[in-house]
Amino acid sequence: MKKEELKSLMDQALEKAKILLLRDGHLVPVAFMHCENNIDVIGLSFKDRADKNRQLSFLKKLVKKKNADAIFIVTESWVITSDTEDLTIEPSKHPMRKECIFIYGECEEGDITIMQIFDKKNEEFVFGERVEHIGAISLKFDFGIKDKKKQNKDLSYLS
Repeated sequence: MKKEELKSLMDQALEKAKILLLRDGHLVPVAFMHCENNIDVIGLSFKDRADKNRQLSFLKKLVKKKNADAIFIVTESWVITSDTEDLTIEPSKHPMRKECIFIYGECEEGDITIMQIFDKKNEEFVFGERVEHIGAISLKFDFGIKDKKKQNKDLSYLS
């Protein structure tokens, strides 16, 4: 899958996530994995950090087993937007944290991160800034797909 196509799917997922957040008051974490012209939808449950790490590890193994060419996850998260952010404090505990819809996607051409910041005021959600990073490094959400292109390129002399 090309990066433009992945970004388009992620943009569509963001719009749907906003609707679900407004309707339900929260998001259920979910992964979308593309392989062989199909998209598998995988429900996730991030109860705590250990559970999140287990599920991300499972997704990485599943991506490899199914030879997926793209994956993206949609979840709620915390983000720090201050220029003076203290990287020693976890975003979930940082005094300047903001909530966001977090979407991380990966394909052979690289990765994309979209964060739609929101606030809840008087029981209503207010959407703020949208932050996008293309090619940003994420160790937590590295599914190994972008490494496939490099590996294929490294082995191209054999063909």
